[in-house]
Amino acid sequence: MKFIVDVCVGVAVSKLLKSMNFDVISVVDIDPHMLDNDILILAVEENRVLITIDKDFGDLVFTKGYAHCGIIRLEDDISSGKVAQMKLLLNRYTPFFENNFIVVKGGKVRIRKFDEQ
Repeated sequence: MKFIVDVCVGVAVSKLLKSMNFDVISVVDIDPHMLDNDILILAVEENRVLITIDKDFGDLVFTKGYAHCGIIRLEDDISSGKVAQMKLLLNRYTPFFENNFIVVKGGKVRIRKFDEQ
């Protein structure tokens, strides 16, 4: 599985995924000012699941119809919280990453399929 990590997520989640031998690229390394729609386009081109904290991706996907390969939205502001949320997802929800929209807040996970409008 391949991931693209948004700038707002920080480096700790990228480091965690790389330590687990996932294929990970970070927007901060490509272009820290990349627009959200361009991030989604790149994610689709490279078949990557996007990890973000940005609410705007829900609007792009569900309202504006942008394609995606899966989006994980972490709702924790501190680095250790984001890492903990990602570990929770990796331990229990990996089969749902691709082509779904996942929101995790604390220990609660909501999975919404792209075709659910």
